[in-house]
Amino acid sequence: MQDFLVTIENDSTLMLTMGVALAVLLIILLVIVVSAMKVKTYKETYWDTKVDNEEKTAYIAELEHALEASKHQNTTDQQALEAFAETRETLKSTSETLHALQEKHTSLEKELAQTRTDLENAREMHAALQEEHHLLKERHEVVVEENSRCRTNNARLLMKLESMERQGASHNHKEQDS
Repeated sequence: MQDFLVTIENDSTLMLTMGVALAVLLIILLVIVVSAMKVKTYKETYWDTKVDNEEKTAYIAELEHALEASKHQNTTDQQALEAFAETRETLKSTSETLHALQEKHTSLEKELAQTRTDLENAREMHAALQEEHHLLKERHEVVVEENSRCRTNNARLLMKLESMERQGASHNHKEQDS
């Protein structure tokens, strides 16, 4: 009951519907009380005044007219009560829909929070991978430079070896010739 009252306080449409329903019920109650008071007054007037038959006939006709008006008012009140019942059912359905939407909203908020956490983790991983990529790129440049230096040194040594082999070959030819 407490949750229902809090829901009513938080939902202006529900509050308005309940206010209208309360006003309709108060009007119905007022009409019934007024009608009852009129009937009582008519009855007391009839018996207290002891009017003649002609006046009595007119008074009876007036009472019958009041009764018809009361029946008509009763029918109108009954229709208002039926409309109120329909409004209550609509309100119940709307409340259920609202509850389902609130649950969906809560679920989506949790999903959003998880997605944000995942995104932050992915950003951190991306930053770490970029740093690692930068370090590997620097290392690659150092290795390429060292490789180039080694190739240059290797080529120089090969040329020196070839030069020494030629010198050794020409030195061998000279010794054979001598």
